[in-house]
Amino acid sequence: TPPATRFTCYTIVCFYVLTFFSSNVLYAFSNIPIFVLHGEVWRPFLSSFFSNGLFSVVFIAFTLSSLGARLERALGTLCFTHLILSTVILTNVTFLLWCLMLAYNPLYQVSSALIIPSIGFWPIIMALIVVECSIYPAPTRQILFFPARIPTKYYPLALLLLFSLLSF
Repeated sequence: TPPATRFTCYTIVCFYVLTFFSSNVLYAFSNIPIFVLHGEVWRPFLSSFFSNGLFSVVFIAFTLSSLGARLERALGTLCFTHLILSTVILTNVTFLLWCLMLAYNPLYQVSSALIIPSIGFWPIIMALIVVECSIYPAPTRQILFFPARIPTKYYPLALLLLFSLLSF
């Protein structure tokens, strides 16, 4: 496994072990907008590397070990590291902006949006899948175990839709 992929997997697993023994660590590093507004600026940078479930960590490690290795070999270690870090920052800042927009909306304010936590590496995995689809443009791809094949440009969207349906 290339070094950036290995380091990212180890970081996610180590942070999970840390949260397993101390559940308060998860809330200390999750991206909660009200705490970021009060000066806890480490939250958008570290919250993506924390996860609250063992199965999530296992699937992230499996996905990242294959997808990350393939992308790191294609892009190089430095570009892949930059891609992961910039995606982490971009997704968390976007989450913060959406929560602020919901909380301070002049038409209908949702004050609970300021206390919604955001953790997990899955948005970064989805971004890496989008990058992989643009680097390796095969005509069609198969979604997980379904027998149907879809065009590659719709693969990330179909995968997001499938995971959204399975989460209910």
